[in-house]
This record gives sequence, structure tokens and C-alpha cells, in this order.
Amino acid sequence: MGWLSFLDFLVEPTFINRRNAPRNLRISAKFMGWIVIVLFVLLLIVLSADLPSLLRIGSTGHPGILVLALIGWVLLELAHLLGLFGAWQMTRDDHSGRRLVIQVLALRVVFSLMYNIGRVNLASFVIQVVATLVLYYFVLISRFPDEAPQAAH
Repeated sequence: MGWLSFLDFLVEPTFINRRNAPRNLRISAKFMGWIVIVLFVLLLIVLSADLPSLLRIGSTGHPGILVLALIGWVLLELAHLLGLFGAWQMTRDDHSGRRLVIQVLALRVVFSLMYNIGRVNLASFVIQVVATLVLYYFVLISRFPDEAPQAAH
């Protein structure tokens, strides 16, 4: 996807050496794709169930910013749907799926910040960033069957 190419530096980062990941973390990209599918489906369900409480922001003295929270909510839903497509591609051994999932994880952090600022809930944002970073690392070091095996240490 050319319109997400500005996030390509996260796909082949210089700060993580994918080739020398810990040997005991041999994760199949297909397996990681299924994990991402399950997580994103759960996140879509939870986020959709949160819509009624989100709409209360504009009423009865809630300090949140309704417009910002709604924009963040919509963008998060779209990012999760796009991430589902990328994860499905990973289960089909398509390398572009990993690229798309990594790009969606980066966008998810930005959209989550918007959503949580609108809800005045920054503690939740910190937890989401940590979970996203862990997921990013595991997606990044996952291997497709046609990729070279790791070098022996």
C-alpha cells in the first residue's frame, strides 16, 4: 500500500535486528497472523461495545472532548479492519501482510491517543502503547517459511 509508505522505516527497523532475534522465539508468521486476527476481532468487539458510553461524553458534565473521541473511535475501527486484512494475508504466507500489520500498529498508537485524549483516559493509553509495542516486536520477528533460518549464535 503506497499511501502508508511513510511508515516503512518500522517494517525493517535499524533498532531491532530481525535476523538475530532470540533463538527461543521462533515464531511462525502464519501463527502470528492468527494471533493478530483474534486480538483485532476482540478489540473491534470491545470498541464497538464502548460506543454508547462514548456518546455520553457530550452530556452531563463529562470532561471529555466528544468530537476528538469520535474521530479516534472511527479511525481505530478502520485501523483494526485494515489490520485484520493484513493478518489474514500473513496467514496466507504473504509478506505484504506483515508490512500492513506493522503499519496499522503504528497508526493504531496515534488513533488511540486521539481516542483516549477525547475520553480523558491517558492511563489506558499507556497500557495500550505497551501492549502494541509487544505485539509489534512479535510480528516483526515472526518468520515466513521462505525466509532464511536464523544464524546460530
